[in-house]
Amino acid sequence: MKHTDFNLIPLQIPDFKLFMGYLQEEKALKKENRTSRGTAGSIARGILETQYGFHFCDCLNTGGNEGFKSNPTGNPDAFAEMFGGSIVVNPNPAKNWTAFEYTLSGSKTDGIIKITDVTGNIVQTFTVTGEQGTKIWDTRKIKPGIYFYEFVVNGYSNTGKL
Repeated sequence: MKHTDFNLIPLQIPDFKLFMGYLQEEKALKKENRTSRGTAGSIARGILETQYGFHFCDCLNTGGNEGFKSNPTGNPDAFAEMFGGSIVVNPNPAKNWTAFEYTLSGSKTDGIIKITDVTGNIVQTFTVTGEQGTKIWDTRKIKPGIYFYEFVVNGYSNTGKL
């Protein structure tokens, strides 16, 4: 037998055609999982996990270290509105008066609006109750200047400049 004759010997591997079928199926499933985001991709992923032993991570890709506990995620204003409340101040800047229109979250029915001057001295405090309402601040007897408000509900605060 010459050295080049080995190519002519038929392969006698049991279940070779079946094995090649599995390879083709696995290749097709991998492609479907990679390219499809719909039902077909989900089914392909499920077959790859259950029948072929693949593992896929369902982790959110935050693009940095946002997922670590030491780095807070989320919008603090959205948390304050959800668990505390929201406030709108009009007109701002105030001339003779300003209205604080507030909404409290369903879990808390009272809060405080605190108005301070630039040095931090408290000028006026309002207690707010109910799900929503309006408090009017008469500014006609207040010295012109810059003032700040703090709306505190359920441990969350929302601040602004008047």
